[in-house]
Amino acid sequence: MVVFAIQTKYMWEGRPLKFLHTLVQGSGDAKLSAAYGDVTTAISRLSRANGLMTVRNTQDIKTLMGTLGEKVDFIHEEMVVYFQDQGRRIEAGFELQELNFQQQHASLASIKRSIKELRSQLAQDNNAEATAQLEKDVATGKSMALNVAKQFFGTPPNPLAKFKELRRSFVAGTDSWLYEDKKYQEWQNGETNFLWITGEPGLGKTHLAYSIIESLRRKTNNDPQSSVAYYFFQESNEPFRSVKSALRSIGLQVVNQNHKLREKLASVASEVSCVTWSLFNIWQWTIDLLYKEPSNDRLFLVIDSLEQANPDEANELLAYMEGTVDSKQKIKVVFTGNDSEILSMWREYRVTNHLATILIDPSTAQSGIMKLLDSRFESLPRLSRFSDYAKAEIAKAMEVRKYGLQYTDRILQYLDCKGLERPAMRSLTELPGGLPCFYNNVLTTCSHDLKEQERSALKLLFAWIAFAERPLILEEAYSLLKLKLGKSIDLEMEVTGRSSSILDMSSTLVWEERIQEMQRKAVVQKDSNVESTSDGGADKFLCRDKYQPDSSLLVHFQDNTLREYMRAANVSNSTLQTSPLLSHVDIFTTCAEVLCSPEEPGASEETEARQILEKYAANYWMAHFKHIIDIATSKKDGLEGETYTISAPDDLVVRVMQCFSIISSNKNDVVKKLLQHEAGICYDDFDEGVPYDIKLWAQKAIECSQDLLDKEMRLWAQRAVQNPAQVLQPLARGHVIHWFTEIHEDTASRAFKLAWKAFATRELDIGPLPEEKDDSWFYKENDAEDSEDDDDTSEEEDIPSREQELISAFEDVEVGPSGYRAMGLALLSEWPFDALEQFTKSLKLCKTDNDIFATLSVMAGCLQHIDDQDEDAYDMACQALALDRSCLNKEYDDLLHTALIVRATYESSHDMLEDAVKSLEEAMTVYSGDQRKTSRDFSM
Repeated sequence: MVVFAIQTKYMWEGRPLKFLHTLVQGSGDAKLSAAYGDVTTAISRLSRANGLMTVRNTQDIKTLMGTLGEKVDFIHEEMVVYFQDQGRRIEAGFELQELNFQQQHASLASIKRSIKELRSQLAQDNNAEATAQLEKDVATGKSMALNVAKQFFGTPPNPLAKFKELRRSFVAGTDSWLYEDKKYQEWQNGETNFLWITGEPGLGKTHLAYSIIESLRRKTNNDPQSSVAYYFFQESNEPFRSVKSALRSIGLQVVNQNHKLREKLASVASEVSCVTWSLFNIWQWTIDLLYKEPSNDRLFLVIDSLEQANPDEANELLAYMEGTVDSKQKIKVVFTGNDSEILSMWREYRVTNHLATILIDPSTAQSGIMKLLDSRFESLPRLSRFSDYAKAEIAKAMEVRKYGLQYTDRILQYLDCKGLERPAMRSLTELPGGLPCFYNNVLTTCSHDLKEQERSALKLLFAWIAFAERPLILEEAYSLLKLKLGKSIDLEMEVTGRSSSILDMSSTLVWEERIQEMQRKAVVQKDSNVESTSDGGADKFLCRDKYQPDSSLLVHFQDNTLREYMRAANVSNSTLQTSPLLSHVDIFTTCAEVLCSPEEPGASEETEARQILEKYAANYWMAHFKHIIDIATSKKDGLEGETYTISAPDDLVVRVMQCFSIISSNKNDVVKKLLQHEAGICYDDFDEGVPYDIKLWAQKAIECSQDLLDKEMRLWAQRAVQNPAQVLQPLARGHVIHWFTEIHEDTASRAFKLAWKAFATRELDIGPLPEEKDDSWFYKENDAEDSEDDDDTSEEEDIPSREQELISAFEDVEVGPSGYRAMGLALLSEWPFDALEQFTKSLKLCKTDNDIFATLSVMAGCLQHIDDQDEDAYDMACQALALDRSCLNKEYDDLLHTALIVRATYESSHDMLEDAVKSLEEAMTVYSGDQRKTSRDFSM
């Protein structure tokens, strides 16, 4: 301001140039110089202040940028997670879209088929039938024939999983000695019909069976008239002990290979199934029908381990095979397995000139040892890293000690489990001379440093795997440990770690079956979510852990020889082995606990474990009870006759009989679980001789200390001693009660069959099992004479009389409208007119709309399949649909669907097309979530 004042002064005086000169030169005016100096100082200070502010702002900006950077990083991570999640959702959407496209494709295919049918009908109306016939697809005919054959044979146990397991472990070249054997060459190319390859356990006979199958397939690959079929019997797996199932599997393999035989069977077996037939009739239709007529069709049959099949059925099968020689059928059979009394007697007395025997000894198998060693040195992960010196020492030890192939393979896997070369070489010097000693060493090694809980878990698991009637699935094994011990161990880690030389897991399904099963489950789960999203059971299922053990994985011992060692009566390793008697007692009592426990509303882990074990318990509780009796009951012949002794402690006898009594008394509705799992096999096991054994054990229980037996159990034991054949009648009564509550044909039929099986046990002889006669051989000609009137439908023909017997035996059970309706449902498939009589009785007694609706619906469905009863069926359906349906739950969906379809069928055939469409649309809404059923409705 001072500078501006001086400038103003100079301007007033008219001396502006003087002002500029003075300001620039800085002389002549002290005030101006001082003011200008102050300005310069102020500007300098302002400049410095601006610099400091700039630095401070820069620091603030830097701090702010660091904070923002952290936020940006966090936001970036969130964005990455978000985009990944979005990607997964998009992929899931694409998968769902692909599934929808497939479903739409199926619907379009159905529409095309419908259009094709309409065109075919129009062509017939225009006398163009010949043209329509020319458009038929030949492949469709083949597919139809195969479907008929599959329906005929049902779904027998599939040996393909075992075959693929052998393929993975087989080593090429270990079998070369067999094909150089003259007996094998004579069997394959000559007149010998049967070949038996046998030897001691552990020599690789089952792998030879696999090799023979592959060799025969290559040989007959270009021969459409030759078929190769096979079957692996497995004593450890109950379904694979049945010869009936084996024949059905063999027949299914044959018709899959030979189209001419497939067409031949389809022409006579339409809408027929041999699942429930006798072995004689299955053989007649599977083998005699297809190969009896003179033709060039040949069958090569490979059967492994026949000694592990049901003995009676095996004898019968051999008798039929003997007949193929007389009939000059082109069927050649090779048996592989351990020494078998059945085959020995058959060879000695029946087919001496037609059966050749190849006996394998270790020296014979030694020719393939080097091939096996070379293969395992490459394939086993740890062994492959051993030095050449170590491998040479291992090979030398295997050759010098002349081990068999299986023992050698087990030793190599054992050495591989050691992981490192030095421990493996140390173990090599300590190898025992045979499999039993080797297995004892393996168990001893496994038991080292085990905690008490781990030891108990492994001992329990080993006992069940050794003595169970079939292999346990992984989910059952986990549930067993949870139920018995309260805690579980990681079985997958156990199989790959400490027990890697003992246990193994394999799938029950081949890859193609696994894919189909996964797709089926996906569709079912999708449909169930659509239909009942609020269902408590569904919520419970969805709330379970995301990881669930694979229900197709079996937990088993690595070799059958190890299983036989674990089943030995003399327990050499008590740490991890359990005696046969105690093992069966533990399994049986566990089955009783699972079956007789009350249903609890909560979803505890223990309850869930019991539910998973229910299927096994329902099917095999009686089998384990029989094993206990067989092991602990001995017979001795004396001067005064036969005497029986029970070699078991009193507390064990009482424990077993208590468990048997609570099951047979139908405690907590045992029959509901038996029906749920279709466990009719348990009544098949209650055969001749069992009532007498129950009498002996019940008497032994009565003689035990008073402290061991309560009053209720004592009364039951006394009744069992008086009439042991009646012990299962409470179960029969329970089945009748459940049968009378069923409203669907399939469940009513199953309930009736179980009721009759349980009821029929009362007719068994209560005396001891008679001795087997020396002439107990089964011959085909005798069977043919006895089976002239054999009819596999005889059981179905007796249904009316059997129903009356059940009603008479349990008069205290009220029949009522639901009972008569259930009786009619059991008759429906074979006796429709008798079924109508029962439905009429039911209708007269019905009082509620639900009962009336159910009876009218099943009557409509029955009348629809009777000639000239369409109008009556339509009237019944209309009456049912006119009732108040607001109280019907989903249990009645099938009946509602039946009534709607009956009405729609009648309307469509009587030119009421608009009404028919409405009925069909309503029928489709009943199963809105089940595309398989709605597609059938749509095809109408």
